[in-house]
Amino acid sequence: MSVWCFRLGFRMATAVSAGGQNAVQLRIGSIAHPIALEAEIGKLEEADWFACTSCGYASENEARGNGELLRNAFILAGAIKRLGVDAGFGRYTVRFGELISDAHRESTARELRGSIHGVDVFEKDKVTLAVASRPRLRALNSIEALQKSIQDAMSFCAGLSARQEICASLINDSFFVANQDVRFVMLVCAVEALCDQRVVSDSYRSLIDLVLKCLSKLEGPEAEKKELLSKVLSNQKRESIGEAYRSKITSLLSHDKAKKFGELYTLRSKYLHDGKGRPSRC
Repeated sequence: MSVWCFRLGFRMATAVSAGGQNAVQLRIGSIAHPIALEAEIGKLEEADWFACTSCGYASENEARGNGELLRNAFILAGAIKRLGVDAGFGRYTVRFGELISDAHRESTARELRGSIHGVDVFEKDKVTLAVASRPRLRALNSIEALQKSIQDAMSFCAGLSARQEICASLINDSFFVANQDVRFVMLVCAVEALCDQRVVSDSYRSLIDLVLKCLSKLEGPEAEKKELLSKVLSNQKRESIGEAYRSKITSLLSHDKAKKFGELYTLRSKYLHDGKGRPSRC
């Protein structure tokens, strides 16, 4: 009977304080089996890249489901606790050529594969993983604090929407950016990602459709009418970004918070579109 494992490869803007150990065990509710947290290279305090491995699953689907749940919990904990977690999207960080892979398989009866930045699933004792990383210094998290952060975030994972995952990922990504101007834009975008633009009323949509029909009768270049004006009018069939964030923030927080974010959004727009607020360059 096959035993399946998942491996979550990720990096953190912060590190883990573990008394000089290379690996520790985590026990997280909702994850069926214990999790080994290890540095890909060296000690946990010095590591840039980390891996969480858990084995004992009866199927590939079960292993992947637990792995994706842990990935979402790490992303949320990274955003909530300011850990800065980059859990990737399932892409290789290291890959090997066919000749090397075939030679390794013949000599060991194992598949040679590079580490995945994200969730990887494989049968236990049938894979050899190769990793590469560089250490750097960061603030430290105790094992107890890290485990609690993941456990606290786990309760939010079941209802995590695609927009919420994008928001949490943007917040985490901002911890890896040294430039504060870029971080500011990313964090405003993180809030924007949460604010879906609702469809306007049927009566307003009907008015827009009538105006769109009139465009063909108006004089002017067809390209400008079809590619410019029609797109502008069609975009009016849903509320603006400004309306969306005001509605979302007011409903969840308060009108004052929405107004304050509006000021930040204006600064973001001036910086991004007009270059205003950017520091002087030599």
